[in-house]
Amino acid sequence: MSQFLSVNKALTIIRMFKQLDPFLPVQIAEVFLEIAQNEGVTIADLQQRLGIAKPTISRHVQYLSRFYKPGQAGLNLVETRESPADRRAKEVHLSRSGKLLLNMITGVIDGEELTNKKIHDEPGGLLS
Repeated sequence: MSQFLSVNKALTIIRMFKQLDPFLPVQIAEVFLEIAQNEGVTIADLQQRLGIAKPTISRHVQYLSRFYKPGQAGLNLVETRESPADRRAKEVHLSRSGKLLLNMITGVIDGEELTNKKIHDEPGGLLS
């Protein structure tokens, strides 16, 4: 694959995150991708894998969840669930919208054509 094509794919993926939030920090995108790669990961595992403080990881996961703060919606890309192994721990899984975003990201990597219509207008899509 040419360097130009690789960079173009990376830019396309970055722009997908920017459509969700134009000011989205790259660290939050990194947390999303780590969750996508390791569904069911706990907050503590994310902290260890990414080397980010636990309060920061918790805020990032909240922002990626349906509700961020009182009166402020999150991105609705992940869901947290109580761990069956340890009720004190929360496992993080992709939501329906998170799975859709992941499919679009892997489509870009695999060379599929992505249109703005696919991001905006798909029923139950990310921005609907």
